[in-house]
Amino acid sequence: MRLSGCPPRSCRSNRIYTNSLCTCLGRANPERMPSPAGARRSQLRRRRSFCRHFRIGGYSRGSSDAVLPGAALCRSLWTAFVPFSSSWRRRNWWWFSEAQGKLLADLAKRLGLHYVVYSGLENVKKLTAGRLAAAHFDGKGEVEEYFRDIGVPMTSVRLPCYFENFLSHFLPQKAPDGESYFLSLPTGDVPMDGMSVSDLGPVVLSLLKMPEKYIGQNIGLSTCRHTAEEYAALLTKHTHKVVHDAKMTPEDYEKLGFPGAQDLANMFRFYALRPNHDIELTLRLNPKALTLDQWLEQHKGDFALL
Repeated sequence: MRLSGCPPRSCRSNRIYTNSLCTCLGRANPERMPSPAGARRSQLRRRRSFCRHFRIGGYSRGSSDAVLPGAALCRSLWTAFVPFSSSWRRRNWWWFSEAQGKLLADLAKRLGLHYVVYSGLENVKKLTAGRLAAAHFDGKGEVEEYFRDIGVPMTSVRLPCYFENFLSHFLPQKAPDGESYFLSLPTGDVPMDGMSVSDLGPVVLSLLKMPEKYIGQNIGLSTCRHTAEEYAALLTKHTHKVVHDAKMTPEDYEKLGFPGAQDLANMFRFYALRPNHDIELTLRLNPKALTLDQWLEQHKGDFALL
């Protein structure tokens, strides 16, 4: 998909219509309820720190702006990109198609952006010669390649499993005994990398400060890696609830039958191949990034309803 011509002059403002900036500047999960006052102040400090280094305009958290069709989407994207010489874009795969990700790349190319930091992932289907397919990975992998094919200077940051998932998708479920809990994480004895989404913003800021060092690289992020049993033990330690590894396999996960179950099962199969995630580099880019042990200590109150 290529663009020709210019957007209307009225579109050339410096507003940003995306939740991606919330993530970049420290808001890990826009869907959750507002954080306590202390955490809110911390988020604002992150945003002010970012603003000291890079010019950003106003932005909206309204999700309706993120799903505009056709020409309206193009105008919204132009609005987001025009004020920048470098750009950070994070797409939610479940909202955006691969074609729209490539539209971001086309806009970056047309606007002559000097540097883009893109939240990408591996193209699992390509890396496994078609043996596995995970749409939320494969689509981002295709967009990574497209950025480079058209010559946009880009670094891809690849997040591992989010710690925040333990508050939603992987929240421990009560066991039949009514007392303990099961953690359904189909990784077995293979350590899986993890990181908090809220620690991504400082990583991006570090990259934007020294693009010449990282242009062209794919950076697998991580602050720790654990087996399913180790994840369960850490949850037990911080929630004061007995959490067991459910010993679930990817095949079991696939049978859960919810939309996307097969893609997620294949994601866990891919994790078993141990894709490259660099803990040392992650901590150089963000020395304050939390391990799971540290993150759970800060968020143990979020598990109070277990």
